[in-house]
Amino acid sequence: MIKMFGLGVVLGMCLPVLAGYLFLALGGMPVTTTDAPLPFERYLAKKALKVTIDPASNHGDSSGPVGHKAPASGGRIHDCI
Repeated sequence: MIKMFGLGVVLGMCLPVLAGYLFLALGGMPVTTTDAPLPFERYLAKKALKVTIDPASNHGDSSGPVGHKAPASGGRIHDCI
């Protein structure tokens, strides 16, 4: 029973490494811009963008006065001027 468990652990660690090596050695990695993207690459990129550009992070209207008086009015609000 312990020998089978140990064999399963060893195979579980070696097979993914072997699969990755064969993927690279047999030319599975795209290297030009015309090649298709890696599996899940488009999905993961979209997921990262959605987290970065989260609509919930909009904290309200940030529009304020526009023009040459805007920096001075901000300074007066914070007692800098």
